[in-house]
Amino acid sequence: MKLQRGWHSLVAAGLLLGACTSKAEEKAPAPASPPSTEQAPSNAAPAQTDETKSTDQEPVSLNWKDERKAKALAGLTYASGRVEIDPAAAATKVTVQDPALAESMHATAREQLARNEVIEAIDSFTRAVLLAPNQAQHYSGLADALLAKRMVKEALAALRVAVELEPSSGALHFQLGDAFVRANDRPAAIGELQKSLELDPSNAIAHERLALQLYYLEDYAGAWQAVHACEALGGAVPPQFRVLLVQAAVEPANK
Repeated sequence: MKLQRGWHSLVAAGLLLGACTSKAEEKAPAPASPPSTEQAPSNAAPAQTDETKSTDQEPVSLNWKDERKAKALAGLTYASGRVEIDPAAAATKVTVQDPALAESMHATAREQLARNEVIEAIDSFTRAVLLAPNQAQHYSGLADALLAKRMVKEALAALRVAVELEPSSGALHFQLGDAFVRANDRPAAIGELQKSLELDPSNAIAHERLALQLYYLEDYAGAWQAVHACEALGGAVPPQFRVLLVQAAVEPANK
């Protein structure tokens, strides 16, 4: 009986102690929450420091393809609509003019262009122009390389100089006219193609190109005349174009 009373006393004391502890815990202030360790959402903008601000303001560098093209074009400028020499940049490529070396560089550029190494060809033709700036053929070659990169405005700038250097060349006027076709400048294209044919009436392809441009400007009589001239030289216009021209205007007698 004494053991049971003692045991009951201990239990009662324990319950009392537990009750006191619970009341003490209820009265005690809750501990402060620890600082949050959760990371900010990934899309949250990080705070900018002086270092990041200065980095953001730096210009984005060109990619390697743009850098290669810029180096190839260096030495000449095109903004005026005519190729002009940039003396400072040219000095990094050529120190003295040398027509013989220009011929060799031109031949190298043609080989590069044939292998579809267009950027290399632009660089080589640029050097040829710098070595012999009074030779129209180097500007013509440069235009071919530029057109291979669809740089039509730059090609026109090169060909304008080429025609100025050799105004009596039907081939150069044809090349300039063809570049104007690519630029979608039909009046200018027609003018150069007509000059080309005045200098070389036997150019069947020039007659064909002229016929197409005249058709688009609705000069059907002129287009038929150019078609007949092309065919008289053994050339031929695309069959579908002939069909369109017949639909637009009855074919006149070929005299």
